[in-house]
Order: sequence, then C-alpha cells, then structure tokens
Amino acid sequence: MKRRRYTADEINATELRPLSDGVWDVVLVDESIGRVQHRYSGGGRRQGWEATTPNLIRVSHSGEGTYAKTRQAALVDLMLSLGISTA
Repeated sequence: MKRRRYTADEINATELRPLSDGVWDVVLVDESIGRVQHRYSGGGRRQGWEATTPNLIRVSHSGEGTYAKTRQAALVDLMLSLGISTA
C-alpha cells in the first residue's frame, strides 16, 4: 500500500468484495488494503467483527467492546490502523 491520503470520494467508494462466508476483502482505489470478517469464539459462536491487514495481522477495535459490532465499524478500525486519511 503506497498512498495514505485519499479524497473523500475515493474513501466513500471503498468496496467490500466477498471472499468466503463471513469474510470480505476491502478494496480502496483498486488495491486490497485488508479484510473484515466475523469473529467467532472457540465454541463457534459469533462475537462480532474484526479487521485484518493484508498480512493478516489483527487490528485492535477502537470503539466500545472487544470486537466491532458491525462490519462498517471493523472497516473504520482497519482504515484508522493504516493511517488512511483524506487529502
């Protein structure tokens, strides 16, 4: 990932492309910047959403709770962790 600053229109056009059940690839300006996916407990129960970088490193959730409650909140966690901002 080269750029860190994007226009608001570019950020708003971020795509979530399904990879498998509960896993989406995050694409910003034709480049994969990471993934958002369901987070499961050891017993197979959904706990929320988490984001991972392209190297599959888990991103910390910046809001309330251990995991993001929505896919969009996990997407925000990913963008914040990568230092993505508007130009």
